[in-house]
Amino acid sequence: MSTEESSVDKLDAAEQWLRGYLAGRDGMATEESLLKEGSKAGHADADLRQAGARLGVDAATLAPGTKWSRWWWLPEATYSAEDAQLVGMKRDTWPYGPNIDLRSRVAMVAWAKRHGLRPARSTAPLCLTWLEKGRCNGCDAPRGHTAFYLDHMSGWAKDGVPAVIVNHPYHVSGSTVQWLSEAEARPGLHVSVPGRSWYSSATVQVEVWNSAV
Repeated sequence: MSTEESSVDKLDAAEQWLRGYLAGRDGMATEESLLKEGSKAGHADADLRQAGARLGVDAATLAPGTKWSRWWWLPEATYSAEDAQLVGMKRDTWPYGPNIDLRSRVAMVAWAKRHGLRPARSTAPLCLTWLEKGRCNGCDAPRGHTAFYLDHMSGWAKDGVPAVIVNHPYHVSGSTVQWLSEAEARPGLHVSVPGRSWYSSATVQVEVWNSAV
């Protein structure tokens, strides 16, 4: 076997391994773990990089300066710049989760695009009063403002009107169920728990919607 044939065989093997490794991780992995696991499987870094280029794998940093946010992904596991702009996202405005995880980013863009949503202004107090009335002036005095916060909260608007408060808790406890039941009982609000979370597969997506929107 010639040296050239041997080199091609190595690249073929590296490409096959790379396909399998990424397929098992929803099309992406950190560069550090990919090269480490590839080395264990007998593939040189240079071969993996060359096989990745031949396969169409890309590499980039989602959050600049964040070492562990460097990802490799297959072209189909992405989104367009037009889609991101449509849902109000720019390079430095991604919420935590999508700012460092491509899977989370792709899922969030698809979710927001499907519902025609854009993030609410950052100064908006995210509470049920804001969702019902479009503003919060301290909620129900004397109790004061109570943010509808479970975990990893964000607020979204449709055509400038408050539409939904989204939370991504890791667990839904009895007290959380009670809180959601109280929200569901308020006229004009609707609670939805769609299942898979765009924040991460370890969390539950909990949405409280303005029914009029």
